[in-house]
Amino acid sequence: MSQAAAANDIWQLLQESGLMTHEQAQYYYQEFQQQHPGSNSKKELAIWLIKANLVSRFQMKVLLSGQTGPFDFHGYRLYDKLEEGALADTYRAVHLQTGHVVGLQFLDGDVSNDSGQVQEIERKVRLLSNLRTDHLSRCYHFLDLEAYKLIAFENLEGQTLADALEEHGPYSMTEASHWVWQIAKGLDEMLPVAGASGEIRPETIWIDDQGNAKLMLFPLDRAPGEPLVRTTPKEILEAHPDQIPYMAPETIRGKADDARSDLYSLGCVFYELLTGEPPFGWEPLQEVAKQHVKQKPTLAHEKHGDVPPAISQLIDYLLAKDPSQRYQEPEHFAEALVPYMQASMLHAPPQAPTEASMAYDEWIAVSYPPLTPGTLETGMFPPSPTADEPAFAPAAPANNGGVQLTNAPAGTSGGSSFVSEDEEFQRRRQEQIKKKKQGQLYSAIGAGVVLFLIAGYFLFGTGSSPEPTDPTQVAENDSTPETTQTSDSTSTETAEPKETGPEIEQVALYEEIFEPEKPQWESPTRGTPLDLTYLPNGVQLILAVRPAEIMAEPEAELTWRALGPFGMVARSYLEAYSGTALENIDQALIGLMPNGAMPPSISLVIKTIAPVPNSVLLASWGNPEPTEIGSNPAYQANGKVFFLPPGKAGKVIAITPQTYASDLEMGAPPLLRKELEQLLETTDSKRQFTMLFAPNFPFSSGKALFSGPMTKIKDSFDRLMRLPNNQFAQAGLISLHVDEMGFYTEIRMHGGSAIQPNELADYLRESLVDLPNELLMFYDPPEGSDAAKVRTIPTKFTQPIVGRYPRMLFAWTAYLRSGTAGRHVKLSSLLPGKAAHNLVLASQLALRDPGIVVQTQPVEVDPMEQWKSRSLVERLEGMPYKLVIGRDSLDRVMAQISEDTEIPIRLEGGDLQLEGITQNQSFGLEMEEPKPLGEVITEIMMRCNPDKTTTAPSQDTQKLVFAVAPDQKTIVITTRGKAKERGTPWPVFDVQ
Repeated sequence: MSQAAAANDIWQLLQESGLMTHEQAQYYYQEFQQQHPGSNSKKELAIWLIKANLVSRFQMKVLLSGQTGPFDFHGYRLYDKLEEGALADTYRAVHLQTGHVVGLQFLDGDVSNDSGQVQEIERKVRLLSNLRTDHLSRCYHFLDLEAYKLIAFENLEGQTLADALEEHGPYSMTEASHWVWQIAKGLDEMLPVAGASGEIRPETIWIDDQGNAKLMLFPLDRAPGEPLVRTTPKEILEAHPDQIPYMAPETIRGKADDARSDLYSLGCVFYELLTGEPPFGWEPLQEVAKQHVKQKPTLAHEKHGDVPPAISQLIDYLLAKDPSQRYQEPEHFAEALVPYMQASMLHAPPQAPTEASMAYDEWIAVSYPPLTPGTLETGMFPPSPTADEPAFAPAAPANNGGVQLTNAPAGTSGGSSFVSEDEEFQRRRQEQIKKKKQGQLYSAIGAGVVLFLIAGYFLFGTGSSPEPTDPTQVAENDSTPETTQTSDSTSTETAEPKETGPEIEQVALYEEIFEPEKPQWESPTRGTPLDLTYLPNGVQLILAVRPAEIMAEPEAELTWRALGPFGMVARSYLEAYSGTALENIDQALIGLMPNGAMPPSISLVIKTIAPVPNSVLLASWGNPEPTEIGSNPAYQANGKVFFLPPGKAGKVIAITPQTYASDLEMGAPPLLRKELEQLLETTDSKRQFTMLFAPNFPFSSGKALFSGPMTKIKDSFDRLMRLPNNQFAQAGLISLHVDEMGFYTEIRMHGGSAIQPNELADYLRESLVDLPNELLMFYDPPEGSDAAKVRTIPTKFTQPIVGRYPRMLFAWTAYLRSGTAGRHVKLSSLLPGKAAHNLVLASQLALRDPGIVVQTQPVEVDPMEQWKSRSLVERLEGMPYKLVIGRDSLDRVMAQISEDTEIPIRLEGGDLQLEGITQNQSFGLEMEEPKPLGEVITEIMMRCNPDKTTTAPSQDTQKLVFAVAPDQKTIVITTRGKAKERGTPWPVFDVQ
């Protein structure tokens, strides 16, 4: 074949493969001929296409072999195949819709043809897709294309720990403890979702380019879906030879892996990191296996003199033959390791997400919902009452009810100039955006979350009356509690509130340690812990309400009415889906689960006092289609399942997404993170209101809770839920009860290993006790302060009630008791029953009141404000900006610039990856004087450019550039080749 014919074949193959359209091939053919007149060289054409970033080396290698791929797999385009190491036989691919780079693992023929294994793999992948942590590699989704079955996982940059050990040998205690601590944290996060790993060894631990360790979920040497349970030692040796040097004794005997066996394996890895080899070496495998079962290993510090004896002892605990003698949970071991670690390693900032990764996560959330925690299709709840409906009438389920998205980001293209829109993704996304009404439910839930307590903490940032009236009243016609003389004649103490019912006994539970002079209030109820059966796994926020109990208690019913519109909406939803009145609902459980970038998914479990006829339920649900869960009858409509558990006599109703029907079939409580489980054991099912939650949830997948009026409290709730070290608490619990005995409030919080319980108790109590003073300080700020220049005061309709709010909270904090209970803290307060509806009413009015903005003093204008009205190009050319960073990553620095300047900046990750440019590469820049913003960004581009010989931004070797997007409002970080390919102009500034 002639060279000319071969070159022409490449152009034809580019079109047949889908890498270029006919028009694109013609355009680039002309451009190639202009740069290489008369050239018919196949080699010259291949080099030119690769340098122009039109194809990758891998793609060209396939084309030169005469094949057309395939390269495209349901929205992914392959651009590299990895041949060696732990990632051998996997591919790198760009997600065309978002430009995000992923790894792809194709299942081999034997596994792919086994339908049972394929189903198990898909189930496991959907479980693992929930795990989004710095300590575990991401597993995105499973893709079944009939002819091909593949797994999309995180694109990993770096090397395995096995490779690092081979290059470096033993590591210092500092580095080794850091990596082992990170893997322990990863195991702790993985266990509640996916169970034990069974694959802990250096080959499955990844060290990224920043020196951080994470446990690899995919790909693994063991075929995905293969059971972790072994039978005989001989089979174990044959099936898993690479794991033998790190395998727990009980696993070798054929028992299933659990947290303790994973910790044994991690102890072997720790041992090897410090000494250079695992406890019993690598071979012969039969001998190694016997020693794991029978022989005690040499202590690490005896084998390598640099190992501290204390660390050697920790490892010895991990390597105990009896699992009961080891650390029982990964978190326990991680806590024990903390004293030997550098503080900076414990609080390393997480890697900032890129524009492409955020767009991809949004796409994943819509296109491939995880198994658990689940995603409930929109339309879960009916719309709230309209003006034509009675306020408390049950609303019929709506076929098109759903989520109202506000400020939804626009669809993102990128990663390739040949991107076509994913029509299915866009269609489903638009359906989500068009749906309405469910946001009202989130507001109702939000009001329940806040009630008087959390709302009070927040409102010093929202404004209220500058002159509170009648501050001594908590409840109407209630006088302020009297003060009584204590045994110390020189001091006084506020007396406990008067009660009309039996005297309240103040007792301290035997396992709890409280302030000796102020014991905890006795609980008004003594119920069993909440039963969360039929809620899905992975639930992050649980509301438990007892409507019948509330309606039967006059003060409690008045408190529900004080919720105003929030209470009306909640009543409408509960009655609509239960087919009965609130007075017949013994308990309602509402569970919220992560749902990516979308509002949380919701499941509902209702328990009634008297059974509700099936005909009434079916009518309330819009007559859904019959189906089955296991062998039990159920109903489905609009992507959700309605289930009446057998043997419950029509008194239990479970509503959950159709994709999570398996959770209903199991009939078991959900898996929760360890700290939530611990607080769950302290709950009381007889309380009228209980909220169990992960404190970080409202700021990630649960951010829809801060919609509408609740937006006022977001920042302050963030401050309350964070510990002194700026980390979120691990679990929170709030419960309330109102009866003739009084208004009882209880708060419990688990800080994890980051803070001692007594420190957390003091911190939380001080935050709450200071609340009324902070409110008053806000109402009457010091003259000359920024707060005094512009103030928000309540409208005249809310001022009489909201104005008394601080004094109500003074009374609540006066009777606040705090202390520790094991690893968590407990605070409780008791007030007269009438205080409940007053506090709730004041809270919800303060939240809903738009207020009146009053400017009392001239406000100085920020110098940066004058640039906000200018065009983006003008701001790049003239707006002064000074950047001083010791050392940080490219993506984090660009995020900081975007925040400072309020200019959107988008990093095209796919473009950069094709040039070998990493977004998380670090650099330093310390400017002495401000420079025009464009010059600052140009300097950053040059410092992060892969070709360090470049001396001027206009040179062709300057691969990394920034451009002004077509909207003329956004800065795009891309490559010279891609910018030229798209016809996007990029500014070039002189940099001295």
